[in-house]
Order: sequence, then C-alpha cells, then structure tokens
Amino acid sequence: MSGDRLKTLLGIVCGLVFLGLVARGVDWGQVGDTIANSRPIYLLPIAVLLVFHYFSKAMRWRVLLSGHTDIGPIFAYRLTMIGFLMNNIFPARIGELGRPYLLSTNRPGISFSFALATVVGDKLFDLLLVIACLIVPASVLPLPDFARTGILVLAVVCLSIAGAAIAASFWHAREKGKPVEQTGLYRLCSLFGRRGKPLYETIGNFAEGLATVSSARRALAALFFSLISFSLLAAVVYMTLLMVNLEGDVMTCLFVIGMIGIGFMIPAPPTSAGNFHFFAKEALVLAGVAAEAPALSFAIVAHISQVAIVTLVGVVSLIGLDWRKVREMGAQKR
Repeated sequence: MSGDRLKTLLGIVCGLVFLGLVARGVDWGQVGDTIANSRPIYLLPIAVLLVFHYFSKAMRWRVLLSGHTDIGPIFAYRLTMIGFLMNNIFPARIGELGRPYLLSTNRPGISFSFALATVVGDKLFDLLLVIACLIVPASVLPLPDFARTGILVLAVVCLSIAGAAIAASFWHAREKGKPVEQTGLYRLCSLFGRRGKPLYETIGNFAEGLATVSSARRALAALFFSLISFSLLAAVVYMTLLMVNLEGDVMTCLFVIGMIGIGFMIPAPPTSAGNFHFFAKEALVLAGVAAEAPALSFAIVAHISQVAIVTLVGVVSLIGLDWRKVREMGAQKR
C-alpha cells in the first residue's frame, strides 16, 4: 500500500473512531433541540470573523515568503483558501501540499520544496500558539488531573518538535554564508553519488524556506499576524457559544482552540469530521461549560460554519488561477 493511500485510510479510520466516541451515549433529541433553538443572528459576524481569521493566516505566510519573493496579499489569501478547500475535499490535510504546489506552478521562480518549507514554518507558529492555548487555560480552568497531565506531556513533545525545527532553520542560516562544498549538508548529500546534487538542491531549498523563521523581523511580523488570527478565532468560538445559548469566557475560548488544534495534528478525513467534533465537545465538557449534548451541538454548529465559509471562499478563489501552468508542470513531473 502506498504512503498516500495509507494516510487516507488512517485519516478515515481516525475520523470514524472519533465520530463513534462522540455519538456514544448522546441524547440526540437534546442535540437537535439545542441546534433548533440556536440564534442564527450570529452567523453573519461569525462569517466576517472567519474571513479575516484566514486572511491573517495568509498574511503570516506572505511574511515568511517575503525573504525570497513578494506575492500580493490577495494572491496569498486565494492560495491559502484553496489549500483549506482541499482539506475539506481530501483526507490527510492534503491542502498543506496543494498550497505550495500552486504557488510554485504560478510563480516559476519559487521551488515547491522552498514553498513547502515556508508552510512548515507557518505551521510552527500555529503549533506554539495551540500549546499556549492549552497551557494557559489549564492553569485557570477546573480541569481533571488526567487532562492537565496529558496537556503537559503534549506540550513537551510539541515544543521539542518546534525547537528542533527552529534550531535547524538557524543552522541553515549560519551555513548559508559558507562555500557550498564546505557545508555539512553538501558533504552529507555527496555520499549519494550522482543523486547527491539534486538531493542537495531539494533539501537546500526546503532548508532555505524553513530558515525564513530565523529572521527576527519576519518572525515578529509572523507572530503578530498569528496573534491576530487566534484572537479572531477566539471571537468566533465565543460567538458560536452564544449562538447555541452557551456562555464562556476568554479562557474557555482559548481552551477550545487548543483542543481543536490537537485534533488537527491527528490524521483526519475530509473537513476533519470526527476529530473536530470530538475535541471541540470534550473541551467544553472538561472545562465544565456544558454537558455532552449541548457541547456536541456547539461542535456541530462550529464545524458547519467553518466548513461553509472555507468552501465558499475557496471555490471563489479558484476563479482566474492559471491552471494551464498547473497542468504543464504536472505533465512534466509525469
């Protein structure tokens, strides 16, 4: 079985498992009543907040790309939304590959490996803030001991991964000033003989893209847009709670974001169905904000609203993209 098929199968299995856990023992009549009594007046502000949330994420990616190329904010936003649209259609969050691929096909001077690395760097900021959204509320909310222990273990693992990636970016930035033959990466790739040079170029482009986070100016600008993005998302969570007649404070909203972020780290089916519902529901239950049925109602409404806005804006973003270049590059690779 190929790696792609294995990821797809694993994502579907994980989604089904989480859907099963969500559905077990839930009073669906109460879930239906809660959704039926929701207040749709909050849909418009939720949609507006989500649009600007994703725009902030696109501007963060644009900042990381600025060390190598300058793309317009609208173009960055369109590619970002197309990537999230692909996540809604395909399993295993394939949109994280689609976004850099479309950039490389529409900007010939940008390699796919470089663009992919900037997406990885982009996700590092999400990872760090997700951990913050778990640790900070855990010190305030009345969470059970097992939840606090799990958050601590996850935080250590994620911070280790982020630290290793950031260290690698600084290492490459330091190596960049040396002659190619004297770099550790070149000497390592040379062990592969004739394949060493293309391997070096691919890894080098990826490392260069990842090294964008080693610039203090770009890192601070990316952090700024990350904070805006997460603040807007917290407002979305708050509005969605009000929509289903629940109440929550800032810490609850941050904890919901952190828990949903855990779900995004796990292989998932399209739209992260199952993963999203399970972790969003458990966040409210663990925080003592809602019982099982109202918490699941929140998860369903939040998921539908986010999938709807991503799908709508993503489809509009497809219009006018140079698909001829995409087909030509795909044919060359085949």
